[in-house]
Amino acid sequence: MLKHMKLRVPLLTKQQQTENKKNANSILYTVYRTPGNFTEKQIKVHPTVLHFFSHIPQTELEFDCTELPCLVPPLPWLSVTTGGYLLNQTDFVRLPLSAGQQDARLRSLPIEKIGGLLDSINVLNSCPWKINKDVLDLLIDIFQRGGSRHLSVPVSVEQAKLSEPLPLEKVF
Repeated sequence: MLKHMKLRVPLLTKQQQTENKKNANSILYTVYRTPGNFTEKQIKVHPTVLHFFSHIPQTELEFDCTELPCLVPPLPWLSVTTGGYLLNQTDFVRLPLSAGQQDARLRSLPIEKIGGLLDSINVLNSCPWKINKDVLDLLIDIFQRGGSRHLSVPVSVEQAKLSEPLPLEKVF
């Protein structure tokens, strides 16, 4: 695949085109990097291809599954490590990264001591929730106006402030 997928670049000068007829640019190429004590092989995409695709408008938004409403009820909590989202790992208690000691203590507790707490959370998880339509309308309005990272409303594609693609002259 690396050898057979070639890239034609029509914007090259006549001299560059004659040189490239012999060695057409591959869409994918291999780079060897040494980040430490070992050498790793990386397959990269040609910068011209990246530049080309950076100008195609994105029509779909991708969200982390924790940012979307659940269509399936959450799994019951059986321990501090088992329960919550069906496909995604869920923290029983959200702790900062610096709270390793508290996390270790929570994980070391026997289920007999926290069984009542798990049952309480499972009861809350089984309750259907009603969406506040006024708040939902406000969030949809904020999203349609470009979103807000400060309010944790996903930013629209147009407002995402993605890194600017390189000008065509600098890609070659």
